[in-house]
Amino acid sequence: MNIAIDLTPLQGPHLQRGVGQTLLNFLRNIDSQHKESHHFIFYLYEDNSDDVNNTINEQMFSSVEIRYITEISKPKKPSNKILKIFYFAWLVLALPLKQHKGDPRLGGKELSDVDFFFQFDQNQPLPKKRKVKSVLIAYDIIPYVLECDYLKSYSTVRRDGASRREAIKSSLKRWAYLQSLKINTRRAQKVLAISQHTKNDFMMYVKVPQKKIEVCLLGINPIINGSVCKDSQKVDRYVYTSWGSLPKKSSLPKKPFLLFVGGVDPRRKLVDLISAYNGLRAQGKEIALVLCGDTMLGWDKIPNTEVRDYLKHTSYLDDIYFLGFAEDSVKNWLYKNAVAFVYPSVYEGFGLPVLEAMQYGTPVITYKNSSIGEIAGSAAIYTHDGSSIKKSVEDLLTSTPARGKYKAMGEKQASRYLWSKTTNNTFKELLS
Repeated sequence: MNIAIDLTPLQGPHLQRGVGQTLLNFLRNIDSQHKESHHFIFYLYEDNSDDVNNTINEQMFSSVEIRYITEISKPKKPSNKILKIFYFAWLVLALPLKQHKGDPRLGGKELSDVDFFFQFDQNQPLPKKRKVKSVLIAYDIIPYVLECDYLKSYSTVRRDGASRREAIKSSLKRWAYLQSLKINTRRAQKVLAISQHTKNDFMMYVKVPQKKIEVCLLGINPIINGSVCKDSQKVDRYVYTSWGSLPKKSSLPKKPFLLFVGGVDPRRKLVDLISAYNGLRAQGKEIALVLCGDTMLGWDKIPNTEVRDYLKHTSYLDDIYFLGFAEDSVKNWLYKNAVAFVYPSVYEGFGLPVLEAMQYGTPVITYKNSSIGEIAGSAAIYTHDGSSIKKSVEDLLTSTPARGKYKAMGEKQASRYLWSKTTNNTFKELLS
C-alpha cells in the first residue's frame, strides 16, 4: 500500500508547536512491521529540506520516496487603500474556495499512485482527487470556541467599541475559518481527534458525523538515558538590558522553581501564575519561576500586552528565567527538577505538557476544563485562579507526603500515554 504524508509542517513554525511535534513523533514511532509492509511517499518543500531528510533517514524506512512540491505564496498586499479592501475580501472569501479546490501544491501526477494521504495540519486543504483516501488529524477549534480572544463575532467586536467595518472583517474571518474546516472534514475519509473533547467540539461546531471521527490520543516518549541534560548545562537566558532583552549564557536554576512551558496566548492565564509567584515571594519563599517556550524571549518581548505589563511591574523579575524554546534535554531537566509544573490554561485540545511533567514525577497544578481533566485524571492538582495556585504551591513546599503522592500518581497516569500506541492506533483506524 502506498501511504503519503505531508511533511511540510516540519519546515516552518509548526515544527516547534503541537502540529510539528505530533507529526515528528508519529514518524519516529512507526513500527518495523508497517515500515516493511507499506511504501511511504513524503511531500516536502525542496528549500531547507536537509534536516527533515536526515530525520527520515534515521528512521530506516524499507521503502520511502521523497517528492518535492512548490509552496504557494500569498499575493503581495497592495498599498492603495481601496485595493486593500478588495485584497482582504479576496483572502477571506477565497479561503473556503481554496479548500474546495483541494491542495494546489498537489496535482494529479503527484497523487496518481497514492492509496492513503495523511494530513497533520487541519487547516491545509486535502487533495481533491477522489480515489485518494485522506486522513485528517483534528487538534482543536480554539479560535472559534474562544471567540472573545481570537476570531471574534460581529456582536463582540461592536461591544468592544470597534467600527462596523472592523466587525464585518472579524465576522468574515470567523465564518471563513469554520467553512474551511467543514470542507476539509467532509473531504476526509477519516478524521482522527486527539482527545474526546476535540471530537465533541468537531461534532458540535464543524458538524462532523460521529461515524467519521474517532479519538486517537497523543502520547509521550519513554525516558531514556541521556534524555536529560546535566546540572552544569549552560542555557540561553534572556536578560533585560538597555538594548532590550538579549540571550546570555546562564546556569540552570539553583534554587527551587516553578515551571511553565508553552505559549502566551490569552487562554493561558499567565497573569494568574505570576500573581501567585509574587505572593509566594512576598511571604519570603525563596523560589524562582521558569518560563519556557518560543515566545519567552524576555518580559519586553512577550506578545501579550496584559502579561508583559504585569511582568514589567513585578518586584521579583531577577528570579524569573525566560529561556525561549529549549532543546528537549534542557526541557526534560526542567520537568524533572521543578517543584511544580503550573499550567493555568482555560482550553486545550490535549495538553501534552501536563503529561510530560507527570512523566518526570513533577506535581502538576492546572485548571480543570476542556481536555485537561480527561487527560490528567485525578493525578493533577486543580485550581482556578492565582490565589488557589499560590495555596497549592505552599502545600507542596511544606508537605513531603503531598509531593510523593502526586509524583506517584503522575508517573502512573503518564505511563498510559505513549507515542508508539498513538501511531499503532492511527494505522489501526486507517486500515480498518
